Amino acid sequence: MDCKDLMKGNLVKAPAYWGGNKRCLEYVEIEEIHYNEVYHTATGINGQGSSDESDLIPIDLFEKATNLGFEELSKDYFSLNHCKTSFVYYYTRSGSSWTFELNGEPIKILYVHQFQNLFRLTTGEEISLENIV
Repeated sequence: MDCKDLMKGNLVKAPAYWGGNKRCLEYVEIEEIHYNEVYHTATGINGQGSSDESDLIPIDLFEKATNLGFEELSKDYFSLNHCKTSFVYYYTRSGSSWTFELNGEPIKILYVHQFQNLFRLTTGEEISLENIV
């Protein structure tokens, strides 16, 4: 991942270490961003830490669509209405790929952190991370 794509508060996956060995990936919330390194708080047992941008893995938006508040209207169609701003976010499947739309305009968004950034910019609000993990 490229640190330039991240904002404070974004959720991604990073390696978890026990005894100096990489054991698994865990969800982390970005706290601070530097040139090619981020400082984060883990949602699991590891607490705070840092990771090189090459170790970070984005979270697929489709995997977490319903956790983010999207309503599954059919197996190929999800919708999220934001009442305060009248924004409507659509996520639809076309063949083997998914298309994301905001008020009818297609936007290339594949990952949770990208949607977090768009949501923050369009509504001025944060997405609750409690629902994502």
